[in-house]
This record gives sequence, structure tokens and C-alpha cells, in this order.
Amino acid sequence: MCLLEQALAQPTVRDLIIQLPLGHSADASVFLVRQEAPSPALLRLKVWRRTAPAGFPEAVAELTRILEDLAEPVIVPPLTAYLDAIGRPVVLSAFRQGLPMLHAVQSGSLEPGVAMVLLDSLVSTLGRCHTADLAHGSIVPGNVMASPDGAAAFLVDFGLGPLSGGTSQGCAAADVAGVAALASAVRAMRV
Repeated sequence: MCLLEQALAQPTVRDLIIQLPLGHSADASVFLVRQEAPSPALLRLKVWRRTAPAGFPEAVAELTRILEDLAEPVIVPPLTAYLDAIGRPVVLSAFRQGLPMLHAVQSGSLEPGVAMVLLDSLVSTLGRCHTADLAHGSIVPGNVMASPDGAAAFLVDFGLGPLSGGTSQGCAAADVAGVAALASAVRAMRV
């Protein structure tokens, strides 16, 4: 059975309808799925390829509670997490339409100056999260998104990398370094 079939085999998500793949890496794959009940919604389904550490669903539930209490609009918190039939982590979150910010700048659909303003907002949010002892843990270009109209930015997979068994060597430093690297790439494109 393939990665996606295993992830969708759970009774709580069996009724999700796969719309399209959103991306993949060596560690995980992400899909756009549609939920019909209890109410129609588009969701983002992420499935990792490695076995989850003990307590993964409970840790994600706690992270979700904390993120909801922080109410940072640029962070897309997880809705639910579970393990597939062979113990790999699976997370459902709300789907927000957007493009990775770096791709939006490279394609010309987002002006570099606008991207810098959006990145400043993200850095401020990360600072508030770090004050609350929370770190993203995986700031990479694919997790820093811009809305299609370029009016907003948001972060996906907040805190999930370390919880899913990924490495988080200095999460706070990785966050700042990742955003700084992204900002440097955006600045370099301002030519």
C-alpha cells in the first residue's frame, strides 16, 4: 500500500477525497484533500516517511492548543494528527491558498519589496513565538507562503518537524537563519 493509501486508511479520515499533490521532499509528501462531512472544506494532508516518535498525536494536540491560544494569524495550526497503520505521522491542517514566497518572487508574481514587508511580519511573529518558548523548527522556503494576491504571508508546519522525529538543531536559531536566508534571496532578486 502506498504512503497516501496508508494515511487515508484511518476511520477518521477515510472520507477525504484527494484533490492533488502539493509537494514532496525526502521526508514527507503533502496533498490537498477535500472533506465533505461534517462540513465541506479543503484541507492540507502531510504524511511523513519515517516512523513517529512516541506521543506524536498528543504532542501535536498540545501544540495546536498553544498556537490557538497565541492566535497568530500568520501561523496555520494543525487540526488533527494521527499515526498511519505502520506508525508514520500524518497531520491535517486548514488549506490556505498560496505559493512559497521565494517562488512567487522568482516568478515575478510578488514584488521583492512587498516580500520584504511580509517577511518582516513573519519575523515579528516568530519573535513572539520564541518569547513563548515555541519555535517553528523547519523554516525552509516551502513553509513560508504568500497569498495569491501578495497581501499576506503565512507559515505552515509550525513546530511539526521536531515533533515528527526530525532534527531541530537549535530551533530558534534555525528559524531566524532560515528567514534571514530567504530574505537574502529575495533581496538578491531586487536587481
